[in-house]
Amino acid sequence: DNPSNLPPDATPAVCVKKNGTIFSYGWGAKADPKTHSIDQSLLSSLQRGPSSRTWATADSECDDDGLYLAQSIKKGEAIAVSDGSYMEGGGSAACLIEGPSPHTHRLSCTSTVPGQLRFHDAYRAELTGLYMVTQIVDKICSYHNITSGSITVACDGIEALRKAMASDVSYSSLSSQFDLISAIDTAINKSPLLWKWRHVKGHQDDYIGPLDRWASLNVECDNAAKRRRRYDIQQCTPIQEQINGEYWRGYPAPSLK
Repeated sequence: DNPSNLPPDATPAVCVKKNGTIFSYGWGAKADPKTHSIDQSLLSSLQRGPSSRTWATADSECDDDGLYLAQSIKKGEAIAVSDGSYMEGGGSAACLIEGPSPHTHRLSCTSTVPGQLRFHDAYRAELTGLYMVTQIVDKICSYHNITSGSITVACDGIEALRKAMASDVSYSSLSSQFDLISAIDTAINKSPLLWKWRHVKGHQDDYIGPLDRWASLNVECDNAAKRRRRYDIQQCTPIQEQINGEYWRGYPAPSLK
């Protein structure tokens, strides 16, 4: 087709080759330079933009404009914990991002699992929490001009962690919850950070004994995700369909000679 026939808000697609398959992705409209304004705060940055991203970031809370987290990311001292909840046929997720000092200027967020309810399950809810972390951290990096650093991400869903974070684990367009997995992969691949991950055993509050920091954050996220799910049920929260960064087309790659 003639490129001149494209709609005025068209954006370039991004094509990548993964395991012999070419994928394209790209959602949202190009910002109008005449109306685009610089975000006045980190929270406004997380709340503005295409709905394909803001569904995962808009309900964030942070009390110092992300300055402490930005410094922690640059020093490689930032951590993030997420968890998902699946009940009554739908899912929700929550995440917490902190620096080396517990509870200090941290960022919290909850969200509704995207996609049709028939695809919702506990695994998708766990992936949603991990996706939220990648999108929030991406905004922290762009808002504070971070070009290097690292963050360690944890959740109690080992399969979700491995599929989303492990560099030696492959996936295809036939993989379960491919849209979220590919969107997380997109975010990590374009990130200037080193992403580390670790598994934390879930529901440790069911047992007697003191909880370490990772377990305590996991319990907090679990409770927050459950509260969000109850809220979504009561409010009939609309469900987002499009996911920023997801691969939306796949076909066999041509042989290269």
